[in-house]
Amino acid sequence: MFASKLFQGIAVAFAVGASGCITIPEVDLSGLLDGSSITVQADGRADGKTTVQACVRVSLSLGCDGDGSIVAASEGQAVALAREALPDEELFLAPRGELDGSAEGKEIVIAYDGYVQAPGSRVVLPLPFTITGPVQTNEDTLVLQSSDALPLTWEPALGDDAMAWSVSGTCAGDDGEESSVFREFSISHDEGDLALSVLDFGLPAGKRCELVLDLLRQADGLVDPAFMPGASVVRGRQVRSLSLVVEP
Repeated sequence: MFASKLFQGIAVAFAVGASGCITIPEVDLSGLLDGSSITVQADGRADGKTTVQACVRVSLSLGCDGDGSIVAASEGQAVALAREALPDEELFLAPRGELDGSAEGKEIVIAYDGYVQAPGSRVVLPLPFTITGPVQTNEDTLVLQSSDALPLTWEPALGDDAMAWSVSGTCAGDDGEESSVFREFSISHDEGDLALSVLDFGLPAGKRCELVLDLLRQADGLVDPAFMPGASVVRGRQVRSLSLVVEP
């Protein structure tokens, strides 16, 4: 199990890496009793697949439950989510699996069978989008300096839809020592453009960083009533990514 804890008003990442991570939502725990909760991220991708990752916590002070089973189902397909060990670490990514399809309106049902019986968490994926700037082909990695601007544009823009961006990866100095990076920030309005700078990433000084920048369109779903609603979130996202190298 993870040793990560949920603190009031703070989003904590379970795992960091370009392959994706699951984050604990920002919630107000005041007045809540200890009990079971669920965090789900269903990420529609540009390749037409959806990655589903879920963490069930049987206690707010414990990590992901490794004993129960979690199944994601959509359009006649059902996939059991499985835990994966992180390389060279005694930690696990939260259970994850992959479904076919990532179109707008795709409904995904997440069933948990373990500490509680909770078959009915569900979410619908929002409208896909395309990053229109900077343009990047599959073979390209954008090489930037630590103070460069990085304006983002995408379409279609929907005005009031919830958006966010995140950056994750590793940085290393001349001594070869590596450090992990993960930052995630909300975007107040979906206007189709965002004036970013590498300085916004909060990278360590003097290190070369290999990163993935994710742009996210988000929609909250419904949590099974077996879980505490105030400490749970089921979220569908469309995710579009850029590969970056930042030179010191």
